[in-house]
Amino acid sequence: MMLLLLSCADAPNDSDCSPEYGVTWEGFASGFMTTWCRSCHSGEAIDRREAPVGVDFDTMDAVIAQTERIRARAIDEQTMPVGGGVPQDELTLMAAWLDCPVER
Repeated sequence: MMLLLLSCADAPNDSDCSPEYGVTWEGFASGFMTTWCRSCHSGEAIDRREAPVGVDFDTMDAVIAQTERIRARAIDEQTMPVGGGVPQDELTLMAAWLDCPVER
């Protein structure tokens, strides 16, 4: 029992979820999604530009549900957003957030 408590004491919290980059939903990922994704991937989007209905990134839970797809399209293949344009430093931070186990 004591070993379990000691291991939990070292677990990261939301503010240091990704210690190397310090990324959080509120501090980075939500803004990234607003800037680069939600113009098409939102339940409120007027022109989805062929984004699949239901693939919306309005909440952290919705983004988490699509982690693998987001990583593949935006980070690995860089086919999203259509037309590109995301700076590499922002892609690096988003990849760090996607890898973060605490906010899952």
